[in-house]
Amino acid sequence: GYSLATFLVALACFFYVRGVDGGQGRDWVAYAAAISLAFYAHLFAAFVWLAHALTIAALPRPARTRTATAVVAAGALAAPVVLLAVARDTGQINWIEEPSLRELGRVSRALTGGTTTLLIVYAALGLVGLVLAARADARWKPVMVASAAALPVLVPFALSFAKPMFVDRFSIVALPAIVTLVALGIVRLRRPLFVVPS
Repeated sequence: GYSLATFLVALACFFYVRGVDGGQGRDWVAYAAAISLAFYAHLFAAFVWLAHALTIAALPRPARTRTATAVVAAGALAAPVVLLAVARDTGQINWIEEPSLRELGRVSRALTGGTTTLLIVYAALGLVGLVLAARADARWKPVMVASAAALPVLVPFALSFAKPMFVDRFSIVALPAIVTLVALGIVRLRRPLFVVPS
């Protein structure tokens, strides 16, 4: 389920960007199908959907209506599984403990390869990619990628003080956006990170 949810979230992000960049109606249908199916694979896909919904405010005016329609349609398609999860909460995740800042750090390390060194490298490259992408014409793209990377980690962490739900593998849906931020950072660097001897 985690792999499927991650794949569907990545696919949904692809179609979201393609749709906003002037795609056709079929791109929005593919987006709504992918993100709503992601909900059924794992409910934490809802936090990526939330990132897409929040990004609408940063979009150019002509793209807002179609995007909002697709995001609302995806939410409607996912509503049955969300309502079922809320109505039938019979303690399936009662084993999860209330998180601490230490747990937030551990989950962040888990999403970036498991070590503090990799977390620092990912954070630095992601920040470089984010800052340089924010200077580009399409300013909504860094908003979408940053929120899709952060919300599946930070929102469950915050909600866990009311109902614990913060587990590293649940936040795996943030991985496509995290990797995208790091890739943006690598691409934007003027010098290569690795030199292969010839």
